[in-house]
Amino acid sequence: MRRGSRSSRGPERPRGRCDDAGGSWRAAGRRRVRRAVACDSGRGDGHVASAEPSPATPAAATVSPAAAGAAPAPVDATEPAAAAQPRRRIQWNERWHKFRPIEYVTTAATAVGDVLVFFVAKAADHPKWVGPILFDTPVRDALRLRTRSGIQAALDASYYAALITPLQTVIDSIVVPAADANLEVAWQLALMDAQAFALSGLVTASLYDVTGRARPSYAECKAGTSVDPLCNAGAYASFPSGHTSAAMTGAGLLCAHHGALPLYGGAWDAAACVESLTVATTVGVLRMMADRHYASDVLTGGAIGFVSGYGLPMLLHYWKKPLGEVMNRDGVKVAITPGAGETPFGAQVLGMF
Repeated sequence: MRRGSRSSRGPERPRGRCDDAGGSWRAAGRRRVRRAVACDSGRGDGHVASAEPSPATPAAATVSPAAAGAAPAPVDATEPAAAAQPRRRIQWNERWHKFRPIEYVTTAATAVGDVLVFFVAKAADHPKWVGPILFDTPVRDALRLRTRSGIQAALDASYYAALITPLQTVIDSIVVPAADANLEVAWQLALMDAQAFALSGLVTASLYDVTGRARPSYAECKAGTSVDPLCNAGAYASFPSGHTSAAMTGAGLLCAHHGALPLYGGAWDAAACVESLTVATTVGVLRMMADRHYASDVLTGGAIGFVSGYGLPMLLHYWKKPLGEVMNRDGVKVAITPGAGETPFGAQVLGMF
């Protein structure tokens, strides 16, 4: 018998048939799938007896719809665009009230009243209140400067320092959110700023005329012994301190905004509040050093400013949190709660971190 005869090789397998015993199903991954697809599409005249996916590679034996001739599933074109949109760092909390229509009206009316009282209303032409009260005298003796050059230097410093917190308020309320591409937040903060400054300005200007308090140097100016370079300027507008009121309004707004929103991020927001309060306090001290105000004038002006700058945003907009909570961010929670110790009166500040 010749070598290579049919009888020596055994029965021949039919050509073109896909056989499990062949080497096609021994390959792994995509090769196995291609073999199965070729048999099913008629390139071979046989069929696959069992095309079940291997337990070790279940995904490899699965034929995709595109390979089987089926139409591909439609792709939602909006999904990549939505996923590509970055999340803004500064977000308006949906629990907070945005500026209401009535607030637009009251803020505009307050601003107009402020301008009329300050520029149109006739200033007092005689003092209605002269002299110190409470602790005014010892504080004045301790702080006031007694040279003309020293007083002038303190005056100039107070003018420039009083501009810091209002300008910082504009930057942090408008520029910082706008840089984060969040114009809606910038608009809301700008409206709150206008509301607070309008109120503090109206209250301060009205008290000038209502109280008509003489400046601390009033008696010396009348006697001709004062070194005050502004002896006859606004002689009856000592109460309250307008510069301190404006500076503290800005400080209150900065504390409110940075406490509610991560304008700077992390501990820098708390630092911004501390810095602004320090600047506003410095303005008040400089006004007393220049002998333009008593301590009671400065304290009252500071109270008016802080209540307007911090109180209005918190009460009308930001105060939508658990009772007394004023800040809860970066693992730090600060809250003001009623009572202190065992007494039901007063308030206490709690911090958890």
